[in-house]
Amino acid sequence: MSLGRFQSRFLTVARRLCNKSGNSAVPRFLDRHVQALLGEMTGVDVDKVFSPRKEPLRVPRYQLMSEEQLTKAEEDTIERAKKLLRMPPVLDQRKEIGEILEDDQLLDGHDKDEAKLVFTDISLDVHNRDRKIVVREANGVLRQATWGERDNMNQIYFPVEGRKLHMPALFLPENMQVVFAQGRHEYMLDVANIQCDPDSEDYIKVHHETYEDIEKRGCHDVLYSTRHYGGMVYYLVKQQRTDKLLINILDADRMDDAERLIRLCHLLHPNTDVAIKCKQKAVSGIDLVEMHLRLQGPQKALKYFEELDKRTEGIES
Repeated sequence: MSLGRFQSRFLTVARRLCNKSGNSAVPRFLDRHVQALLGEMTGVDVDKVFSPRKEPLRVPRYQLMSEEQLTKAEEDTIERAKKLLRMPPVLDQRKEIGEILEDDQLLDGHDKDEAKLVFTDISLDVHNRDRKIVVREANGVLRQATWGERDNMNQIYFPVEGRKLHMPALFLPENMQVVFAQGRHEYMLDVANIQCDPDSEDYIKVHHETYEDIEKRGCHDVLYSTRHYGGMVYYLVKQQRTDKLLINILDADRMDDAERLIRLCHLLHPNTDVAIKCKQKAVSGIDLVEMHLRLQGPQKALKYFEELDKRTEGIES
Protein backbone atom coordinates (compact mmCIF):
# COMPACT_ATOMS: atom_id res chain seq x y z
CA MET A 1 0.00 0.00 0.00
CA SER A 2 1.34 3.47 -0.85
CA LEU A 3 1.77 6.03 1.93
CA GLY A 4 -0.68 8.40 0.23
CA ARG A 5 -3.49 5.81 0.16
CA PHE A 6 -2.70 4.72 3.72
CA GLN A 7 -2.84 8.29 5.06
CA SER A 8 -6.08 8.99 3.19
CA ARG A 9 -7.75 5.91 4.69
CA PHE A 10 -6.34 6.65 8.14
CA LEU A 11 -7.65 10.23 8.06
CA THR A 12 -11.21 8.87 7.96
CA VAL A 13 -10.52 6.83 11.10
CA ALA A 14 -8.76 9.82 12.67
CA ARG A 15 -11.82 12.02 12.26
CA ARG A 16 -13.96 9.34 13.86
CA LEU A 17 -11.59 8.99 16.82
CA CYS A 18 -11.25 12.75 17.21
CA ASN A 19 -15.01 13.25 17.28
CA LYS A 20 -15.42 10.58 19.97
CA SER A 21 -13.06 12.15 22.51
CA GLY A 22 -12.50 15.44 24.25
CA ASN A 23 -14.66 18.34 25.33
CA SER A 24 -16.99 19.15 22.43
CA ALA A 25 -17.27 22.76 23.65
CA VAL A 26 -13.62 23.39 22.78
CA PRO A 27 -12.64 22.88 19.09
CA ARG A 28 -10.07 20.18 18.36
CA PHE A 29 -7.42 19.91 15.66
CA LEU A 30 -9.74 18.60 12.95
CA ASP A 31 -12.36 21.29 13.57
CA ARG A 32 -12.86 23.24 10.33
CA HIS A 33 -12.19 26.63 11.97
CA VAL A 34 -8.94 25.37 13.51
CA GLN A 35 -7.92 23.77 10.22
CA ALA A 36 -8.64 26.99 8.31
CA LEU A 37 -6.47 29.11 10.62
CA LEU A 38 -3.61 26.61 10.67
CA GLY A 39 -3.76 26.16 6.90
CA GLU A 40 -3.57 29.91 6.29
CA MET A 41 -0.67 30.25 8.74
CA THR A 42 1.30 27.46 7.06
CA GLY A 43 1.93 29.55 3.95
CA VAL A 44 2.68 28.30 0.45
CA ASP A 45 6.33 28.79 -0.46
CA VAL A 46 6.53 26.94 -3.77
CA ASP A 47 10.34 27.05 -3.83
CA LYS A 48 10.48 25.37 -0.41
CA VAL A 49 7.75 22.81 -1.12
CA PHE A 50 9.44 21.71 -4.34
CA SER A 51 13.01 22.14 -3.11
CA PRO A 52 15.51 19.60 -4.53
CA ARG A 53 15.42 16.20 -2.83
CA LYS A 54 17.49 13.06 -3.27
CA GLU A 55 15.83 11.00 -6.00
CA PRO A 56 16.83 9.24 -9.22
CA LEU A 57 18.09 11.60 -11.94
CA ARG A 58 15.64 12.29 -14.73
CA VAL A 59 16.03 13.90 -18.12
CA PRO A 60 14.94 17.56 -17.79
CA ARG A 61 11.80 18.52 -19.65
CA TYR A 62 11.44 21.89 -21.37
CA GLN A 63 8.22 23.34 -22.74
CA LEU A 64 7.42 26.54 -24.59
CA MET A 65 4.34 28.28 -23.18
CA SER A 66 2.21 31.27 -23.93
CA GLU A 67 1.55 33.81 -21.17
CA GLU A 68 -1.84 32.22 -20.55
CA GLN A 69 -0.38 28.71 -20.35
CA LEU A 70 2.34 29.93 -17.97
CA THR A 71 -0.24 31.48 -15.65
CA LYS A 72 -2.25 28.22 -15.70
CA ALA A 73 0.90 26.19 -14.96
CA GLU A 74 1.75 28.45 -12.00
CA GLU A 75 -1.78 28.08 -10.61
CA ASP A 76 -1.56 24.28 -10.99
CA THR A 77 1.79 24.30 -9.18
CA ILE A 78 0.30 26.22 -6.25
CA GLU A 79 -2.58 23.72 -6.06
CA ARG A 80 -0.10 20.82 -6.06
CA ALA A 81 1.85 22.54 -3.30
CA LYS A 82 -1.30 22.96 -1.19
CA LYS A 83 -2.01 19.22 -1.47
CA LEU A 84 1.53 18.42 -0.32
CA LEU A 85 1.05 20.79 2.63
CA ARG A 86 -1.98 18.90 3.92
CA MET A 87 -1.45 18.51 7.67
CA PRO A 88 -1.21 15.09 9.34
CA PRO A 89 -3.90 14.63 12.02
CA VAL A 90 -3.20 15.35 15.70
CA LEU A 91 -4.83 12.82 18.03
CA ASP A 92 -4.77 11.74 21.65
CA GLN A 93 -2.63 8.69 22.38
CA ARG A 94 -4.50 5.46 21.79
CA LYS A 95 -5.41 3.38 24.84
CA GLU A 96 -3.51 0.12 25.21
CA ILE A 97 -5.37 -3.09 24.47
CA GLY A 98 -4.79 -6.72 25.43
CA GLU A 99 -8.19 -7.91 26.62
CA ILE A 100 -8.18 -11.55 27.73
CA LEU A 101 -10.70 -13.53 25.69
CA GLU A 102 -10.13 -16.98 27.13
CA ASP A 103 -7.93 -18.82 29.62
CA ASP A 104 -7.72 -22.48 28.55
CA GLN A 105 -5.64 -24.43 31.08
CA LEU A 106 -5.64 -27.47 28.79
CA LEU A 107 -3.39 -25.53 26.40
CA ASP A 108 -0.94 -24.52 29.13
CA GLY A 109 2.53 -25.54 27.89
CA HIS A 110 1.27 -26.33 24.37
CA ASP A 111 4.62 -25.21 22.96
CA LYS A 112 7.87 -26.42 24.52
CA ASP A 113 9.63 -23.23 23.31
CA GLU A 114 6.91 -21.11 24.97
CA ALA A 115 6.27 -19.35 21.68
CA LYS A 116 3.20 -17.17 21.16
CA LEU A 117 0.78 -17.95 18.36
CA VAL A 118 -0.60 -14.94 16.52
CA PHE A 119 -3.81 -15.25 14.50
CA THR A 120 -4.50 -12.51 11.96
CA ASP A 121 -7.53 -11.81 9.78
CA ILE A 122 -5.97 -11.01 6.39
CA SER A 123 -9.21 -10.09 4.59
CA LEU A 124 -8.53 -7.40 1.99
CA ASP A 125 -11.71 -5.43 2.67
CA VAL A 126 -10.93 -4.80 6.36
CA HIS A 127 -9.19 -1.62 7.54
CA ASN A 128 -6.02 -2.27 9.56
CA ARG A 129 -7.55 -0.50 12.55
CA ASP A 130 -10.51 -2.92 12.56
CA ARG A 131 -8.61 -6.10 11.68
CA LYS A 132 -9.04 -8.96 14.19
CA ILE A 133 -5.68 -10.04 15.60
CA VAL A 134 -5.42 -12.31 18.66
CA VAL A 135 -2.53 -13.97 20.49
CA ARG A 136 -2.43 -17.37 22.18
CA GLU A 137 0.10 -17.28 25.00
CA ALA A 138 2.15 -20.36 25.95
CA ASN A 139 0.14 -20.64 29.19
CA GLY A 140 -3.13 -21.04 27.29
CA VAL A 141 -4.39 -17.45 27.57
CA LEU A 142 -6.05 -16.08 24.43
CA ARG A 143 -6.01 -12.26 24.29
CA GLN A 144 -6.34 -9.32 21.95
CA ALA A 145 -3.02 -8.34 20.36
CA THR A 146 -1.31 -5.23 21.74
CA TRP A 147 -0.84 -2.21 19.49
CA GLY A 148 2.79 -3.10 18.92
CA GLU A 149 1.84 -6.61 17.84
CA ARG A 150 -0.95 -5.27 15.65
CA ASP A 151 1.42 -2.80 13.96
CA ASN A 152 3.93 -5.58 13.23
CA MET A 153 1.36 -8.02 11.83
CA ASN A 154 -0.29 -5.36 9.67
CA GLN A 155 3.11 -4.36 8.31
CA ILE A 156 3.96 -8.00 7.51
CA TYR A 157 0.74 -8.73 5.62
CA PHE A 158 -0.11 -5.24 4.33
CA PRO A 159 3.19 -3.33 4.18
CA VAL A 160 3.13 0.45 4.03
CA GLU A 161 5.75 1.76 1.60
CA GLY A 162 8.75 3.17 3.48
CA ARG A 163 7.68 1.80 6.89
CA LYS A 164 10.09 -0.53 8.73
CA LEU A 165 9.09 -3.50 10.84
CA HIS A 166 11.09 -2.20 13.80
CA MET A 167 11.45 1.37 15.04
CA PRO A 168 14.39 3.11 13.33
CA ALA A 169 17.49 3.93 15.41
CA LEU A 170 16.86 7.52 14.33
CA PHE A 171 14.31 7.81 17.15
CA LEU A 172 16.90 7.13 19.87
CA PRO A 173 17.41 10.32 21.96
CA GLU A 174 21.11 10.68 21.09
CA ASN A 175 20.40 10.36 17.36
CA MET A 176 17.50 12.79 17.49
CA GLN A 177 19.78 15.43 19.00
CA VAL A 178 22.24 15.02 16.13
CA VAL A 179 19.45 15.53 13.59
CA PHE A 180 18.12 18.55 15.49
CA ALA A 181 21.58 20.13 15.63
CA GLN A 182 21.67 19.90 11.82
CA GLY A 183 18.32 21.74 11.58
CA ARG A 184 16.63 18.69 10.01
CA HIS A 185 13.46 18.80 12.08
CA GLU A 186 11.25 18.39 9.03
CA TYR A 187 13.08 15.17 8.11
CA MET A 188 12.53 13.77 11.61
CA LEU A 189 8.80 14.42 11.39
CA ASP A 190 8.58 13.00 7.86
CA VAL A 191 10.10 9.72 9.08
CA ALA A 192 7.71 9.61 12.06
CA ASN A 193 4.72 10.13 9.74
CA ILE A 194 5.74 7.16 7.61
CA GLN A 195 6.75 4.87 10.48
CA CYS A 196 3.93 5.42 12.99
CA ASP A 197 0.17 5.88 13.22
CA PRO A 198 -0.80 9.40 14.40
CA ASP A 199 -2.20 8.17 17.73
CA SER A 200 0.74 5.89 18.62
CA GLU A 201 3.02 6.62 21.56
CA ASP A 202 6.15 6.83 19.38
CA TYR A 203 4.55 9.22 16.88
CA ILE A 204 3.39 11.60 19.60
CA LYS A 205 6.71 11.38 21.47
CA VAL A 206 8.81 12.18 18.38
CA HIS A 207 6.56 15.09 17.40
CA HIS A 208 6.53 16.61 20.87
CA GLU A 209 10.30 16.31 21.29
CA THR A 210 10.80 17.90 17.87
CA TYR A 211 8.48 20.80 18.73
CA GLU A 212 10.23 21.26 22.08
CA ASP A 213 13.63 21.49 20.39
CA ILE A 214 12.31 24.03 17.89
CA GLU A 215 10.82 26.08 20.73
CA LYS A 216 14.11 25.92 22.64
CA ARG A 217 16.14 27.04 19.62
CA GLY A 218 13.53 29.57 18.47
CA CYS A 219 13.78 28.26 14.89
CA HIS A 220 10.05 27.98 14.17
CA ASP A 221 10.50 28.94 10.52
CA VAL A 222 12.30 25.64 9.89
CA LEU A 223 8.80 24.15 9.57
CA TYR A 224 7.17 27.14 7.85
CA SER A 225 5.50 26.15 4.58
CA THR A 226 5.75 22.44 5.43
CA ARG A 227 2.90 20.11 6.35
CA HIS A 228 4.19 20.03 9.94
CA TYR A 229 3.88 23.75 10.71
CA GLY A 230 0.21 23.52 11.69
CA GLY A 231 0.86 20.67 14.12
CA MET A 232 3.63 22.64 15.82
CA VAL A 233 1.46 25.77 16.13
CA TYR A 234 -1.43 23.73 17.53
CA TYR A 235 0.89 22.10 20.10
CA LEU A 236 2.22 25.44 21.34
CA VAL A 237 -1.21 27.06 21.41
CA LYS A 238 -2.68 24.17 23.40
CA GLN A 239 0.09 24.61 25.96
CA GLN A 240 -0.30 28.41 25.92
CA ARG A 241 3.38 28.88 25.03
CA THR A 242 3.18 31.13 21.99
CA ASP A 243 5.42 34.07 23.00
CA LYS A 244 8.48 32.98 21.00
CA LEU A 245 6.35 31.91 18.05
CA LEU A 246 4.51 35.24 17.99
CA ILE A 247 7.78 37.17 18.03
CA ASN A 248 9.11 34.92 15.24
CA ILE A 249 6.04 35.72 13.13
CA LEU A 250 6.29 39.45 13.79
CA ASP A 251 10.02 39.38 12.97
CA ALA A 252 9.06 37.95 9.58
CA ASP A 253 6.56 40.82 9.14
CA ARG A 254 3.60 38.42 8.85
CA MET A 255 1.01 40.51 10.70
CA ASP A 256 -1.90 38.53 9.22
CA ASP A 257 -0.43 35.34 10.67
CA ALA A 258 0.01 37.05 14.04
CA GLU A 259 -3.71 37.82 14.04
CA ARG A 260 -4.53 34.22 13.07
CA LEU A 261 -2.34 32.90 15.87
CA ILE A 262 -4.13 35.05 18.44
CA ARG A 263 -7.54 34.10 17.07
CA LEU A 264 -6.52 30.45 17.42
CA CYS A 265 -5.40 31.08 21.02
CA HIS A 266 -8.79 32.59 21.83
CA LEU A 267 -10.59 29.79 20.01
CA LEU A 268 -8.85 27.03 21.96
CA HIS A 269 -8.81 28.94 25.27
CA PRO A 270 -12.09 30.92 25.19
CA ASN A 271 -12.32 31.38 28.96
CA THR A 272 -9.06 33.27 29.47
CA ASP A 273 -9.32 36.92 30.51
CA VAL A 274 -7.63 38.15 27.34
CA ALA A 275 -9.99 36.13 25.10
CA ILE A 276 -13.06 37.42 26.93
CA LYS A 277 -11.95 41.07 26.82
CA CYS A 278 -11.00 40.95 23.14
CA LYS A 279 -14.37 39.38 22.34
CA GLN A 280 -16.19 42.08 24.30
CA LYS A 281 -14.33 44.81 22.39
CA ALA A 282 -14.98 43.01 19.08
CA VAL A 283 -11.50 43.96 17.82
CA SER A 284 -9.86 42.42 14.77
CA GLY A 285 -6.78 42.73 12.60
CA ILE A 286 -3.87 44.76 13.95
CA ASP A 287 -6.07 46.05 16.79
CA LEU A 288 -6.61 42.48 18.00
CA VAL A 289 -2.88 41.76 17.98
CA GLU A 290 -2.05 44.97 19.83
CA MET A 291 -4.77 44.48 22.45
CA HIS A 292 -3.70 40.89 23.06
CA LEU A 293 -0.07 41.95 23.52
CA ARG A 294 -0.95 44.76 25.92
CA LEU A 295 -3.12 42.45 28.03
CA GLN A 296 -1.00 39.32 27.97
CA GLY A 297 2.31 40.02 26.28
CA PRO A 298 5.00 39.37 25.44
CA GLN A 299 5.49 43.07 26.16
CA LYS A 300 8.68 43.29 24.09
CA ALA A 301 6.61 42.49 21.02
CA LEU A 302 4.91 45.88 21.38
CA LYS A 303 8.01 47.43 19.79
CA TYR A 304 6.59 46.38 16.41
CA PHE A 305 3.60 48.65 16.94
CA GLU A 306 5.81 51.52 18.10
CA GLU A 307 7.83 51.15 14.88
CA LEU A 308 4.60 50.90 12.88
CA ASP A 309 3.31 54.13 14.47
CA LYS A 310 6.59 55.90 13.61
CA ARG A 311 6.39 54.76 9.99
CA THR A 312 2.75 55.87 9.80
CA GLU A 313 3.59 59.30 11.23
CA GLY A 314 6.45 59.65 8.73
CA ILE A 315 4.14 58.90 5.82
CA GLU A 316 1.48 61.34 7.02
CA SER A 317 4.00 64.15 7.54
